[in-house]
Amino acid sequence: MVTREVVGENDHFTFDLRYKKADDETDTYEGMLIQPSLNLSEPEPGKAYSGHSEYQINFAIANGPSGALQLVGDSTQMMIIEEEYYDEEYDETYLEYDYIMVETTGNASGNFTYNGGAYAFDGTVRFLFDQNKEDSFVGTFTTPEAVIDGEVRLTYVANESLAGKPLFEGYACDLVPNKLTVNGSLADRASDLLLAGTFKLELKNAATFNFSDQYTASNRPGVELNFSGTLCNEVNNQLAGTLSFEETEFKCFEVNVDYDLTSDGVQRKISLNATSANESEIKIGIISDWGPAQLNMNLGFTPGFLYDNGFGDLDVGTLDTLSGNVLVNGVEVGEICLHETFKVPMVKYHDGTSETF
Repeated sequence: MVTREVVGENDHFTFDLRYKKADDETDTYEGMLIQPSLNLSEPEPGKAYSGHSEYQINFAIANGPSGALQLVGDSTQMMIIEEEYYDEEYDETYLEYDYIMVETTGNASGNFTYNGGAYAFDGTVRFLFDQNKEDSFVGTFTTPEAVIDGEVRLTYVANESLAGKPLFEGYACDLVPNKLTVNGSLADRASDLLLAGTFKLELKNAATFNFSDQYTASNRPGVELNFSGTLCNEVNNQLAGTLSFEETEFKCFEVNVDYDLTSDGVQRKISLNATSANESEIKIGIISDWGPAQLNMNLGFTPGFLYDNGFGDLDVGTLDTLSGNVLVNGVEVGEICLHETFKVPMVKYHDGTSETF
């Protein structure tokens, strides 16, 4: 059941919805939506309706999560014409229309339980869907295991394939996300373990990438991912480093990992580089100052490292060939290959011993 009441310049919608599923379990949703009053009798396409908004929802999903969500702030909506047609019999023109979200800012909070665990979030949100501005959430998210404190920021770019149409139904945004930045910390609730850092995900080709078409040499997103941060435990041992991933060409990439491990006051360094030589071969190099040691590997995949599985999805191929070597202090001490029977990576040392990875 949904009821509407006009209070001042706002519409108050209260709802109590129950959904009975095939297994006789029932999901329930109830709450209130407060938003600027819309002119339902004389719709005005393109007119922006702005004002205070509140969304309060209590929910209970059978065999699933239950809790409450709330958003209090300001929002702007706009009417759009979905279809216009003329009825000759009644000599009337009829409009099919809907209202879409233009922007929302305010405070968001919620709490819910799932599988016996308590979850909660609280912070400020800013959704402007503007190419020249950032959208963001700044606040805290609490899980049974950890407390996450930080900020999430999102930017957009115009996309030629949308041709002015919204990417998501119900939102006045004909832009696509091109960069996501997460900056903050994660603290373990059962120990002194702390992770802090910055994560960035960028789509270099977001302006030209067609999200509804298949991934091809001429239609690829240009993914670039970076992470830098530190991980400390209760005795102040620290792992500090960086990770980067870049889609360099169609089905090709480069990965770099560098980190310093401090344990009992002693610092060690490890670096890894993985590069696509072509669509079927991957070159990997690992350097560590333990030893110091170095591993060099060439991996071959059939039918390719990434291939179309025939259903429009990409799968990882089968490791078919492997070669390489192990060096200590610059001297080769073993060769890397595939185990003849089990087809897993192994090292055959020059002293006659061997081990699998």
